[in-house]
Amino acid sequence: MHPLFFSRVRIAGPRATWEWAHICAFESSDGISWRRVAGGIPMRPHNTSKPDLSQAGVAPGPTDSYLQLQSGTHSQFQLTTRYEFSIGEEDTPGAYHWRGIRGIRTLVTNSSNLSHARWALANAWALDMEYGQHEHLRRMIYQVTSTLYAGVYFGFLDVLEWPRDESAQLPQGDVNRIYVGTSRDGINFDLRWIYAAQPLHEPEPLDWDRGVTTPAAEFVTAHGYHWLYYRGCSKTHDRCGDCMRNKWLHNTSCHGCHVGLLKFRQDGMLHLSTSSAAAWGTVTTRWFILRGRQIEVNVEFWGAKGTLEARIASNTSGVIMSKQHMTGGLHVILEWEGATNVAQFFNHLVMLKFRLKAANLYAFQVRSL
Repeated sequence: MHPLFFSRVRIAGPRATWEWAHICAFESSDGISWRRVAGGIPMRPHNTSKPDLSQAGVAPGPTDSYLQLQSGTHSQFQLTTRYEFSIGEEDTPGAYHWRGIRGIRTLVTNSSNLSHARWALANAWALDMEYGQHEHLRRMIYQVTSTLYAGVYFGFLDVLEWPRDESAQLPQGDVNRIYVGTSRDGINFDLRWIYAAQPLHEPEPLDWDRGVTTPAAEFVTAHGYHWLYYRGCSKTHDRCGDCMRNKWLHNTSCHGCHVGLLKFRQDGMLHLSTSSAAAWGTVTTRWFILRGRQIEVNVEFWGAKGTLEARIASNTSGVIMSKQHMTGGLHVILEWEGATNVAQFFNHLVMLKFRLKAANLYAFQVRSL
């Protein structure tokens, strides 16, 4: 069964506040013919003289758009949506004033029947780690999509930078940028790339996608690379929205948005590297139970002086050292001093320590023989 989720929104009042915005759903057995799911969330029709699909809400608002449904780590399904935090009334604006605050909400259910699913709140959050309740004036999380790959959720965090501020030259003001945030459950993400100002893709001031970059729901892995499609626009966020609204309402032309494609080395979207070609660096893992007999690394060297070596330690069986490796690649099997592999540590609690110079360490994996 193929589920399709969307949000039905009514905007009311002179300040354009959200009156309601609940989540609705259709499902299909073939992806062509769709049946409306009759949920149990009551909704107010925007026109009482006509039937309204929004009467079939399956999860309560307030919410917005940009929905992604996935199999949950600890649940049957998890649904990630863009959440709308309240801005308060004119006389009592509360913590969030000037504009609705974009945030993220994740709902989970253990039911496979969407008509009878009971959704529970797993998390709801907004960016506030730098400026607290005023951070929405600097940045807001606009949407999150994620891909489960090798046991890790790679979240693509769409961040609206300097909302409605075009005083700075592009690409700094009122633009959307894509950041990566990793997660073990698809609910709680590491946001440090945002605050380190390290977007996954940073257009130049005259590039065709300098205004808005919006990621696809998932990346695709093929032929030794990760491929991420995205929408790119030359206009800033608000100007892009105005352009689209005029197109819908007045049938005017709206140009400047195209589909782009980003390509990354497989297992190489992120990496750790040394500070210089002459410096040595170390990477130490947490303790984990070894379920294989070989250690494979994804490593790239900067030149002839690039070097990687490793040490594996067991809590009961001592330590062995690897040989020095000076040839990089996607699938480099570590060789060990005095041992053909690390089978002696199988099912033991172990820790790995890598030592590298003039190198980028992308990933390591535990393999069977």
